[in-house]
Amino acid sequence: MEATEKEIQCIAISQKLYDVAAERAIKKLVNEYEQHKKIEDKPQTWFGRLFNKRPVAPNPEEELQQKILEIKRGTTLDHDVSETKTFAQLWEDKGAVSLYLDFCDCEIEFKHTEQEQCIDEWFKILYGETQPLEDLKKRIRSRQAASARNFAGGHINFKKLSDILPNEIDEVVDRYEK
Repeated sequence: MEATEKEIQCIAISQKLYDVAAERAIKKLVNEYEQHKKIEDKPQTWFGRLFNKRPVAPNPEEELQQKILEIKRGTTLDHDVSETKTFAQLWEDKGAVSLYLDFCDCEIEFKHTEQEQCIDEWFKILYGETQPLEDLKKRIRSRQAASARNFAGGHINFKKLSDILPNEIDEVVDRYEK
């Protein structure tokens, strides 16, 4: 289904974050390539040549350029959306959710602050206000604090707020308007 104007605005916000995250992944990939190239460029001793054969890619520069292209392709969002007009569904389909790209063996990751800011902006676009979201964040944080107090001395690993919020939003507010 083709996205509405509000959904397109949300997707555009996510696309900006995907572009930033893709640049981080590309930078990491290029750094790894350069480190690997430095190792390959070092001359080996006769002992190293005899026992430590290094596999060499047919064309490492071409392979790097192909991976960069695949990262850019894999992080481009389209405007096809689900008919289910819930925040969680739109977030799952088009949100700033970390993903692993098999074809180039890299992960596209987002910072927690980027994800939370994206959720805030989406909520304002889709629902026109932010107070219900702020109240929901306070409730989640107080729930986590209460759980931490109950398990004092133990180790508790909470989910990130950006992982919890989309589903919790759907429990608090109705579907957004088409």
